[in-house]
Amino acid sequence: MFFKIANTGENHFGVYLSSIILVIIAVLLGNLPLAAALLLKGNIEMTDPGQLFSMGLGSNLTLALVVVPFAFGLFALLFCVVRLHKRSTNSVLTSRTKLDWNRIFMAFGLWIFFNACFELFNYFMSPGDYTFRPPGLSFLILLLVAFLFLPLQIAFEEVLFRGYLLQGLGLATKSRMLALILTSAMFGGLHLANPEVIEYGLGKMMTYYIGTGVVLGIMVIMDDGLELALGVHAGTNIYSAVFVSYEAGALQTDALFHSTADVVDSSIYSFLIFAVIFIFLLSRIYKWKDWGKIWRPINYSKNTELHV
Repeated sequence: MFFKIANTGENHFGVYLSSIILVIIAVLLGNLPLAAALLLKGNIEMTDPGQLFSMGLGSNLTLALVVVPFAFGLFALLFCVVRLHKRSTNSVLTSRTKLDWNRIFMAFGLWIFFNACFELFNYFMSPGDYTFRPPGLSFLILLLVAFLFLPLQIAFEEVLFRGYLLQGLGLATKSRMLALILTSAMFGGLHLANPEVIEYGLGKMMTYYIGTGVVLGIMVIMDDGLELALGVHAGTNIYSAVFVSYEAGALQTDALFHSTADVVDSSIYSFLIFAVIFIFLLSRIYKWKDWGKIWRPINYSKNTELHV
């Protein structure tokens, strides 16, 4: 159903191309506040994205400015859905009549719990790798930034990859599986500039990011909406920003704990284990029965097919 609700409005190739171009322009414009802030600081030669949090702007301001391009992209994408595709914003979010916030919060809380279990295991194995930072004013500001700004970044990535592009590629290929694989690869490509890719290697990190895209995509296909993927994505990013920051992580914030542990291998393995358990739990909670919908071709009516 989530694929079929996209099969309305204007869906020819030119509309998709125009929308993507407008979103890219919006993201580029969204980078101007960060560029201006760096210019005022005299840091105009920064070439490594991993250096952003050490450029003297303060971690909370940097985090907020890093999210601004995603906010611009999100609003531009939703504008294109309404104005160019002539569809409702809900059509790229869920097949339900409105967004199910209970699903989002449930997935968010459960994924935070899984992350905490993984972290506790690592802590007991090597407590010396962790440094506790008593919360102060900076941490309180971080909480506000993380819960007010990060959801915009998370929503943009989910709406773009697991909503707009997943549906669009489904229309073009009539294949859920191909749409899932392509959007997961694109999702991995979005993170190529992250500092952990340089630190831990392309192969390991792309395995993690593309694997994450596949898992989130399966949730969307099986549940006919973005809610569960939004919750898991929010749990991952907010946990990394607020609870534990890692030495080579993309988010260098004033989190409660800072870790110098090299956990990339265990993170990949634990993610795969947690993903299997999580999807199993979701299948029981939401009574997913028809697993064939992941690979079964999509049957669209002929009069509203995507014209390429």
